[in-house]
Amino acid sequence: MATQPVPGDIAFVGPAHLSHLSDYQYVEVVSVEEASVHVSIAGPDATSGGSTYTMPLGTFQHRVVPARERDLWPGSYLAHPVTFVWTTDDGVDVWSYGVVSGYSATDDETTLHIVGHEGPVRLPLVATTAIIKADVLTYALQIGGTVNAAAFTPTELLEQQNSALVACNRRRPGRPGLPTAITELLTVPFVGKDIVPL
Repeated sequence: MATQPVPGDIAFVGPAHLSHLSDYQYVEVVSVEEASVHVSIAGPDATSGGSTYTMPLGTFQHRVVPARERDLWPGSYLAHPVTFVWTTDDGVDVWSYGVVSGYSATDDETTLHIVGHEGPVRLPLVATTAIIKADVLTYALQIGGTVNAAAFTPTELLEQQNSALVACNRRRPGRPGLPTAITELLTVPFVGKDIVPL
């Protein structure tokens, strides 16, 4: 028999579980009734003073996650393009890009499952993991990709990515090619007609 949830418990749910959602999110119990649970959005992307939603008690009980997921919120990366440090076959730590396809969590370890250009990657998620949620544009341009991780701290890489976004937003419609400000940031060749898998 499933444990009765209490305020503060969290679950990881998606649109099939809570129709108000457009993607998977963490929710936190606000209150419990006999057959339903009132929840609010929780996690790093939650806004303060958010709305509450009602979902069936049984659904919440099936989707409940351990409270320790609050430490790193691994589900918040699901289906997002990310930049992360990857160790090459030669033993060099470089920045790489991929899309988080899932995660697994045990009492000892939390691991992100990433589909990267180098193939599938299992990235242990700890407080010191170098990982950045990437914008779709910086994912396509691979800003900082293949650069030695010692050359760019996560903060420096994020600044490079933000500079690329600003330059692209300033771009005048109808001008062919990438702006010079962007091409100067590229570390991986960009071919505009290539399809970038997400």
